[in-house]
Amino acid sequence: MDDKFFLRDIPVGQAITLACKIARQENEIEFRATVTQANPQYIVLDIPKVEDKHLSFKGVTTSILTERDGGAYEFTPCNVVYYKGTYIAQCVNEGRKINRRKNFRVGISIIGSMIRGGDSPVNVYVRDVSASGFSITTERELNIGEEITVRYTDMGIKLSLTGNIVRMVTEEEGKNIYGCKLLRESEGIAQYVQQKQRDILRKRNR
Repeated sequence: MDDKFFLRDIPVGQAITLACKIARQENEIEFRATVTQANPQYIVLDIPKVEDKHLSFKGVTTSILTERDGGAYEFTPCNVVYYKGTYIAQCVNEGRKINRRKNFRVGISIIGSMIRGGDSPVNVYVRDVSASGFSITTERELNIGEEITVRYTDMGIKLSLTGNIVRMVTEEEGKNIYGCKLLRESEGIAQYVQQKQRDILRKRNR
């Protein structure tokens, strides 16, 4: 098999991921898509609508992520446009093999309520969430391995995340960033993360 891997080599029907970096946004956002047609110069994608509207990728740095022979590959940068009822994606570069995280985090930037043990709830800053974990910023001192629950409401959705602290980083301002692994992964969290990603791009496209 030829080691070179181009967009045109992605099989029709294969699911891919669009990773989008928006200017002045700390995190990337992702969208799932399916390849419906492959041509020498481009591929055609089926991307679900957001609130019954098509997405615009103008001004967004976009990469396409896919799998081949059990490995993850990235095509970047990609040009994605909506043309005559379909999304067209182009990339002149070969796909490069990458290490791919199982779950992608989306920036939240919202105030939540943290509960630890029998203590009273305290406000924390929820930084990001994925289907497998989340991170918070707080002035409180917490311990690696400690179990906490963080609750907040976003887009009308009430969330309760319970996890163990697995890492800690201290910012220059003296506040601590704690990374937590969810005790129980749930389909509901994964759906929320995808909906949040779409909401970010929808607001950007206004």
